Amino acid sequence: MKAVLDNKMKAAGLGGAFASVYSDSGLIGVQAVSSPGEAGQAVDALKATLQGLASVDAGEVKAAQVAAKVGLLSALDSTSASLQMLVSPSLSDVAKIDAVTAESLKAAASGIAGSKLALAAVGDVSSVPRM
Repeated sequence: MKAVLDNKMKAAGLGGAFASVYSDSGLIGVQAVSSPGEAGQAVDALKATLQGLASVDAGEVKAAQVAAKVGLLSALDSTSASLQMLVSPSLSDVAKIDAVTAESLKAAASGIAGSKLALAAVGDVSSVPRM
């Protein structure tokens, strides 16, 4: 899901996506930087990007899978790869990435769409909408 969000964010000229994954839970989100006067528009664009996950197609999922696999395998391709393998995902995670479908992503996205969104802002927040 993070890779799909990253692709959508970059295509829209916004910030990026982040994810923190734990064994039984996780956090996924999006971030952007804007001038104070454009903060409301940035928040609207971020919300639209998150809500747009419910309509991803197979092509978007495939592009995100490629990006995720490149990131995973690039992390293992270094002089300290043997040490990184202790803390990095294993090669078996490539199969897990390939197992993601547009339907499974849409199911997860519907959970996000049904959840209350949280917002954090720093700086002049006068034009940041309340969530």
